Amino acid sequence: VLDAHSELPTIIASHDIISIQNDGVTGETSPNGERLWDALINDNDQVFLTLNGHYHGSAKVERQNAAGNTVTQILTDHQMAYEGGNGYMNLLEFDITNGEINVNTLSPWVVSKPEDKLTSYDTPVLTGANEQYSIPVDFESRFAGFTTVEPAQSDLSARAIEILTEGFNGAPESAHAAAGNEHDYVQAEGTLAHWQLTGDAGEVAEGQLFDDLAGDSDLYREAIDASGSATAQPGNVTIVDSAQTYSPSQQAVCFNDSSRERFSYLTTAPDAPVNNADLSGGYTIETFLMLDDEWAADVNGWSKALTRSGNRSLIEGMPWSQWDYTASPAALGISNLREFQWTEIGEDATRGDKTNWSGEILTGTWSHVALVNDAETETTVMYVNGAPVLRTAQDTYGMSFNEGMPWILGSDWVDDGATNGWHGCIGETRIVDRPLEAAEWLTARPDVSAFSAEAAVDGDTVLLSGEGLPNAEIRIDDPSVAEQAEAVIAVQADARATVGDDGSWSAQLSAAQLAEGANAEGAVTLTLAQAFGERASEAVSVVVQVADAETPGDSDEPGDSDGPGDSDGPGESDPTAPTSDDAEADGDLPETGMSAGLPALIVAAAVLLAGFGLMRLRRVDS
Repeated sequence: VLDAHSELPTIIASHDIISIQNDGVTGETSPNGERLWDALINDNDQVFLTLNGHYHGSAKVERQNAAGNTVTQILTDHQMAYEGGNGYMNLLEFDITNGEINVNTLSPWVVSKPEDKLTSYDTPVLTGANEQYSIPVDFESRFAGFTTVEPAQSDLSARAIEILTEGFNGAPESAHAAAGNEHDYVQAEGTLAHWQLTGDAGEVAEGQLFDDLAGDSDLYREAIDASGSATAQPGNVTIVDSAQTYSPSQQAVCFNDSSRERFSYLTTAPDAPVNNADLSGGYTIETFLMLDDEWAADVNGWSKALTRSGNRSLIEGMPWSQWDYTASPAALGISNLREFQWTEIGEDATRGDKTNWSGEILTGTWSHVALVNDAETETTVMYVNGAPVLRTAQDTYGMSFNEGMPWILGSDWVDDGATNGWHGCIGETRIVDRPLEAAEWLTARPDVSAFSAEAAVDGDTVLLSGEGLPNAEIRIDDPSVAEQAEAVIAVQADARATVGDDGSWSAQLSAAQLAEGANAEGAVTLTLAQAFGERASEAVSVVVQVADAETPGDSDEPGDSDGPGDSDGPGESDPTAPTSDDAEADGDLPETGMSAGLPALIVAAAVLLAGFGLMRLRRVDS
């Protein structure tokens, strides 16, 4: 065919011509592509471009043919991207006027989706490496030996993109925020286990514990001689100061030099409560995962990061299957094509194995994975970085398990033993006994403005207390310290309070502290904020009045008074003075327990609910 049309510039399209390296960017020839080059492309100068797929990703290679001219080879294969490729296709414009081939990667499918279904993965035009670029070509000289080319017209690629994206607004801007500290996450009712995998950076010793924040299901590193791996070494498990952006815990455990034979893992104890957890009502399992840059399919394919260990063939009703018949009841791992795979046996084991599969996962990149099983809809959905993957597991609810078998992190468990270690890192991991919405995931942040405070006077002390988010810090800014004037977060150590697990907090300040910062009228304004590390609420205020015990208008003699409402003598009171009952009826709080000779503290505005205004109080003399 080429010989019969030797005057025509030629593009060859075939399934397999060039491949792509593990970095997802660099192209390289493939065995079949090399065969085509030698037998077909190299000696036919009219071939200036080749197109192929098969290998996942986008790549470009330029080679010199026998005539000394450039042949550009393009690989495009998006089938492992979000939703099976998200409809992406290449648009090539041959701009003879300006001597270039303009390549764009577009999706008419993305712009047709309902807006409420859009995610951060839904971009009509991709602009990454090998997705949008220009190839310089001097068409006249390149094809001079066999044809004549005519100049084209205006820029058509720009017009195509304009038509495609007209009226497309995209997904809403992400509301995600980085966690202020390790406590900055939404407390999820029904949490069975929560491991943050923190500690001093470096080697994890055999037997080293990782606390379960939710209960008594701590993890520990299994001893090497009990792990089943003859080649594992102490240094194969390390703690690193690295994590996915939205993980509250900015540390993780990495498993190094792992393979089918070389592995280490973290495990719960045989009597850990989570081992026999009933997930028949559904579940949410979250974790943060990263594949090592040196991950290789032939060595690390089908390894597991999180496993509910056991033997599914021993579960009553489990049907025989060709694949994984003696594997664990549930496990999250990576396939030989770098897809996350979740495999589970639901509460009804007779329905057999159910699986979820992600798109292709890049090495060296953190992913948040959420597995959400809804018993009512009988589905399990896998979310990667907040977006649901294309393949949802159907006809499944809950999870079967083998009693007394531990959960393990870092390896698979098949044929009643550990195998095939995870080559990469595992971060914070949580198991909850119900399906959670995204607003309750570890990537969501609690509302720091949701706290309350009130003040009361007890002798020479102002008592502050209120409600807040468990483990949050209540920061109290006392302007008597000069450097505190700039920010709420710069406060005295004794002017901070931590909210307890029951949601309550308390703090106290002395009269001497407050007197230093009083204004000319003797008032001190304290500002309070709730915070997780650097993430803090807007400050709200409480005003405290500082006055001497003897104020103008008081008598020098006990029992005498100049002012209305003051006592006429010991045991007597002015009938016009408000009583404690009156004050409480008005929402006021009486001053109590003032010590003679010390500054009197009068709370002028002492009860507040962050974001909902301020209740003002007045001093009441009895």
